[in-house]
Amino acid sequence: TNLVTEMLEMNKPLIRNLYSRLHPHPLFSDIDFEIVRAYKEAELYFRVLSRDHTVVGYPSTIFSGSQLNALAVCIFVALSLRSAGGLKFLLLDDPIQSMDDINVLGFCDVLRQLKRRRQIFVSTHNRSFYRLLLSKLRPTGIDDRVRGFRFEGWSTVGPQIKEEDVEFVDLRVQLGEMSSIIATSPA
Repeated sequence: TNLVTEMLEMNKPLIRNLYSRLHPHPLFSDIDFEIVRAYKEAELYFRVLSRDHTVVGYPSTIFSGSQLNALAVCIFVALSLRSAGGLKFLLLDDPIQSMDDINVLGFCDVLRQLKRRRQIFVSTHNRSFYRLLLSKLRPTGIDDRVRGFRFEGWSTVGPQIKEEDVEFVDLRVQLGEMSSIIATSPA
């Protein structure tokens, strides 16, 4: 009980930060937890709170499956980022299961920020999510790399896999180029 309490307290700011970025619920924008002792056992309960902390609820009784999954992903990612030994990668198996579109987009934004700190592996059966990830996590520098692997089918020699490298596109515009473009364009 003490170890769990200590780990959660240590990671509470990061869990709260990730939760607020995913924003899985329109009313409950903050999260906390409590450990309750009952019959010599300890139980962990997460609480969600309104922005002004006047309304409190328990996710297990009021959240949808999508919202619960978003909360679980926040906790998992936070504990992974702060793990002893500092793993350099993060493995997520079908993390958007039952998430709605808003939570999926928020999750992609969180992954985009995490990719600077971790190598990220995501497996999914959702082709739209796969394409969205390739787009959202596109390389942001010449040394950055994003690669997708899509299973196309099976043959007698094994799985057929299509590999996709996402190219870095340098979108920076030089001010000198812009001024010459503006000067030469018709009014």
